[in-house]
Amino acid sequence: MSPADKVQARKREREVEERRRAGQAERRRAGLVERERAFRLQLLADVGRRTTAILSRIELMRSSVQIIQETFRYFMVNIFLVEGEDIILRASSMPEFQSRIDHLRMRIGGEGINGWVAKSGEPLNVPDVRVDARYRYEKEVEKLTRSELAVPILLKSVVIGVLDAQSEAKAAFNDLDVFTLQTVAGQLAVAIENARLYEELQKELAMRRRTEQLLRALHVAGLAMEMAASPDQVFVTVGEELGKVGLLCTLHLASEDRSRVSLAFASPLLFPDGPPSGSSPLAENKVFQAIMGGAHAVFEPSAIVAPLLFEDRLLGFLTVLSPEIGVDDIPAVQVFANEIAAAWRKAHLVGELRRSLQDLQRTQEQLIQSQKMEAVGRLAGGVAHDFNNQLTAIMGYGDILHASLAEGDARRSEVAEILRAAGRAAELTRQLLAFSRKQVLRPRVVDLNDLVKEMRGMLQRLIGENIRLQTFYAEGPLRVRADPAQLEQVLMNLAVNSRDAMPEGGLLEIATETEPARAGQPGALFHAVRVTDTGTGGMSPEVLNRLFEPFFTTKEPGRGTGLGLSTAYGIVQQSGGHITCRSTPGNGTTFVIRLPATEEVSGEAIRAPGIEVSAGREKILVVEDEDQVRELVRRILSSAGYSVLTASTGEEGRDLMSAQDDVQMVITDLVLPGTVSGIDIARRTLADARGIRLLCISGYSEQLVSGASALLSSAPFLQKPFSGSELLKKIRALLDVPAAQ
Repeated sequence: MSPADKVQARKREREVEERRRAGQAERRRAGLVERERAFRLQLLADVGRRTTAILSRIELMRSSVQIIQETFRYFMVNIFLVEGEDIILRASSMPEFQSRIDHLRMRIGGEGINGWVAKSGEPLNVPDVRVDARYRYEKEVEKLTRSELAVPILLKSVVIGVLDAQSEAKAAFNDLDVFTLQTVAGQLAVAIENARLYEELQKELAMRRRTEQLLRALHVAGLAMEMAASPDQVFVTVGEELGKVGLLCTLHLASEDRSRVSLAFASPLLFPDGPPSGSSPLAENKVFQAIMGGAHAVFEPSAIVAPLLFEDRLLGFLTVLSPEIGVDDIPAVQVFANEIAAAWRKAHLVGELRRSLQDLQRTQEQLIQSQKMEAVGRLAGGVAHDFNNQLTAIMGYGDILHASLAEGDARRSEVAEILRAAGRAAELTRQLLAFSRKQVLRPRVVDLNDLVKEMRGMLQRLIGENIRLQTFYAEGPLRVRADPAQLEQVLMNLAVNSRDAMPEGGLLEIATETEPARAGQPGALFHAVRVTDTGTGGMSPEVLNRLFEPFFTTKEPGRGTGLGLSTAYGIVQQSGGHITCRSTPGNGTTFVIRLPATEEVSGEAIRAPGIEVSAGREKILVVEDEDQVRELVRRILSSAGYSVLTASTGEEGRDLMSAQDDVQMVITDLVLPGTVSGIDIARRTLADARGIRLLCISGYSEQLVSGASALLSSAPFLQKPFSGSELLKKIRALLDVPAAQ
């Protein structure tokens, strides 16, 4: 064999040896994987055994996250359950999350990794959450997470929740972990469903037991006790029935904590001067103590004491006294005591049921009235929203027209009148929004004198011509810090109450004044508004004690919700003040609203017609579905030198944001047609790495209240209608603030 052939032969031998070694390594790896898989299956079986034995859903989920974390050594394990369009955190292995259980919500498909899994129904393994835009964190412990694995909890192919595991290591989860978590999720789905069915069964059984026990009590109780109209009457009947056969008795009731007893009934012959009142410590009575210790009954010469038991609950004690009574009479006394307890409890339940039905009827009536008011509020809010869009166009184009006219032009004053009329209309829509509670509430410095003066005309129309309105003003200004729309709502509520208290006419006085600090508040100064009517009805002390309770009203059905004064109370309290009432029947009523005085000066100047040009060269994207408003904003911005892009839908705005790299600001309406809302545009803008500035506009902002207040609470907002100068000032102020580093 030549040297070359020998070299080739040795080379082939080495290749064969390398393939052999590679095959051995692959077989070892496969063996390790198979052993790991078998080990995981053993662990899964143990997890399934430990979880399926738990029949309480709360305990099941609380224990499951701990078992899964400890078994598979995950950093964090969470369980979310589907509720409507959200998933809600129901259990977490991290103590830091206990306060967020049942409160942490994420929109399905719209928020977080778990929201995505709940929408898709597929597992999601994120190797590095720090580069995944779906990952959201709020607590410091969440910053430690590097990788995350979330799988859906499926029941009959329907997503009922999400099982989520997290790790501090990057790319910590593999296919075996996916298989493991999916298997556990399948076990959980069955266990959760079993627990739910078990809880429902227990509730049904408990309901049946309660029904059977009530029927048994009704059957056992004597006819005389059956007719008792109240629990007290049950005891009176017992005494009468025992008296007929020559027996005396006492009946004691135990307190809820079983530490004291009170005498509920005693045969008249036992206490000729009347039974003692009040309660006494149970520990002072050795017989009662013996029964508390487990004795079924206690016999003493001439007396038998038996417990009043209902559903194993000790209600009190029956003592039967007679010189002829003996030990053999204990069973009969025990049965009679049970009949008494059942009859007393039945009478008590009937009384509660009667009161509950009365409360339910009142609540239903209040609900119907509240629904009527809510419908009116929605109508008012919707009208105000649409009207604000029109007013924005009127005021904006009026500003442009006013600015285009020369100083000596006679038409300039006519345009100014148009703008003033539009301003008054805007104030009316603001009051509509305050009534419907759909505007963004922003406290500012308010002069109480100015507030009452501005509302005087509206209040006179509200109370009618047969009621005279007088206003008195303290030497001002009387500045407080509050939301003017809220204060207007309070005054409107009080005026309506006064109007209803004077159906035949009368006098309504509204006065502003300054008061010294109340006790316990040294150095503070309060400004107040006093509202006094001459209603002849007035209010009794009992009514005054409940005056600010929600749903409490003395008006006939259909005329009051009982929410007006409770709303006023909440508004004043939230503003740092207090509201009091003084009223006596026949002498009218006086409400006093006291608010802390402030030395601040309102930064809002009286608006002059015309646009104050705040020039700029930045590129601004305007997303607004109302054609007139969109064109108006474009024109105002263009005339001030800005480069303007416009979009009529959220989809167009989203696409323009992505396509235009040099957009420096986004102005978006919060209410947009289509699948991409104004809030979606706002979220994109706030999350954009380019530091794009955001300005939200709307005729009203129900969305901020109902869906995104936490996210957009700090976002700049401009309420419609607005003038061109207000818009330009707001834009310039936002653009001139240095970007956050």
